[in-house]
Amino acid sequence: MGRGRGHDVGRGGGQGGHGHCYHAAANVGKVGRSVRPFPRVTSPATILRITRLLGPRRRRHRAAWMTSVFLIALAVRSLYAVDLAPALESQEQPGSRMMQRYDEGAAAILRGDGLLFVSGVDPSDTGLLSRPPGYSILLAAIYRLVGRGLFAAQLVQNALNALVPVVVFLVADTLLGRRPAIGSGLLAALLPHLAYYSALLTPDVVCAIPVLVALVLLVPVARGRAVSLGRALAAGAALGLAVWLRPNLLLLGPTVAAAVAILVRPQARKWAPAAALTAGAVLAVAPITIRNLVLYRAFVPVSTNLGVVLWEGIGEASGNAWGTRTDDIDVAAQEAEMYGDPRYGEWWASPDGIRRDRDRVRRSLAVIAAHPAWFAGAALRRAARMMDYAGADAPPVAARAAVSHEALETLYEPGQGRSATHLWGAELLARLRPRITSRDAVRIGRLLGVLRPGLRPLQMALTVATLPLVLVGLAALLVVAPRRALFTLVVPLYQVAFQSIVHFELRYVLPMHACLLVLAGVAPALIGGWIAESVGRRRRIA
Repeated sequence: MGRGRGHDVGRGGGQGGHGHCYHAAANVGKVGRSVRPFPRVTSPATILRITRLLGPRRRRHRAAWMTSVFLIALAVRSLYAVDLAPALESQEQPGSRMMQRYDEGAAAILRGDGLLFVSGVDPSDTGLLSRPPGYSILLAAIYRLVGRGLFAAQLVQNALNALVPVVVFLVADTLLGRRPAIGSGLLAALLPHLAYYSALLTPDVVCAIPVLVALVLLVPVARGRAVSLGRALAAGAALGLAVWLRPNLLLLGPTVAAAVAILVRPQARKWAPAAALTAGAVLAVAPITIRNLVLYRAFVPVSTNLGVVLWEGIGEASGNAWGTRTDDIDVAAQEAEMYGDPRYGEWWASPDGIRRDRDRVRRSLAVIAAHPAWFAGAALRRAARMMDYAGADAPPVAARAAVSHEALETLYEPGQGRSATHLWGAELLARLRPRITSRDAVRIGRLLGVLRPGLRPLQMALTVATLPLVLVGLAALLVVAPRRALFTLVVPLYQVAFQSIVHFELRYVLPMHACLLVLAGVAPALIGGWIAESVGRRRRIA
């Protein structure tokens, strides 16, 4: 192999150059002459064979492939926008109560209360702590761009969320090579789990973008190389930005930092990039923490929803066997009776949300301490559910004409109704009149309706095939490049470990699935490499 261009998953083939090669037979047992490789139990011939099938890494045509993945992803998400149009019009989309809270935050920002909503807050009103402010900030920016139209906002968010498959492609392309990247990007574009939730006005998919960007910045670590402090700091900031959108990612920054310390070259100052990454994450989250400390005189890193998801998670797994509850409304009603304060029945987050959530944590830990074996089993079952692609709450696109032509022609804009006027005020709402009508916002999906008969069965097949593809890809990558396999697993392992002990919904762990699709792309790459090899062999014989 030539210097720096080996036929391997990585670029730095051969024994020269600045990189290293896990894969070529000549290099087994020595990685860049500096890093002790992971123990090998597979023959060099097998490693070389898998490596050849995966193909080389290349930058050529990367932008064209990324554009293609984006357009496919946007098309699929536009079809879901049509499917969800009646629910969005009636404001009964899944997560509508949560969407209302984010919308109230966007209104506060656009009224001039600031990005962190610090104006005129009553210390007993802890509703501000129910969720991080990032998605309200994003909604406010979208409303500034296209007006306060929910369908227009959905269109912009679908375009933004269509970047998730693009960054999945980029992670796989820089980490593994072009063939795995094509498979990973197309899976992320087509799979219902990411596409369906992209069309909901929630932060559950968009939060995957900064997580994946952080992985792109840290790819040198997976290749056994040192990473600059600036790059590590930027990766940490990206992980901190994700926390502004989803609070369950709070500890992901330190977790990735620990992985960096383990995977980076021993000769490098391994703790320096890990410390820089942690610092970047902490600095990114710090404005929220400082705001909470100033307003409420209490240490609340991001939000006060740990107790409620822990309490509801125990209730969900036990059938409310120990006085737990499984729904936010039921939790609020229980606490109104428990504390003798009818105000608590209105919302789980306010008033006095800090004290109430800490009490929920204490009650939850008491149940766990009393039933540790049961809780361990419940956590394992929840972890298994996270990997159940076929049984997940992520439907394929609807069949043709599932939403009638008449319904789509008569869509009205719920973002400009009477309740919106009460919240936003007539003057502000008039300034934010939608620049894209409801019918125009779903026009792309309507024009692409011809794709439904082929896409729907394809998505149904992919939901069954994805887990086997992930497992095959993981096994192959552990043979060829274990360091890179472990790097790809950091986010999934974090989310499985955290989310298995609290209340679980698929939307909570979508960054994990975006990362797992990087592994899933390996299996199609092996098949594609085998086909290309077979065709080339026949041509040579002919």
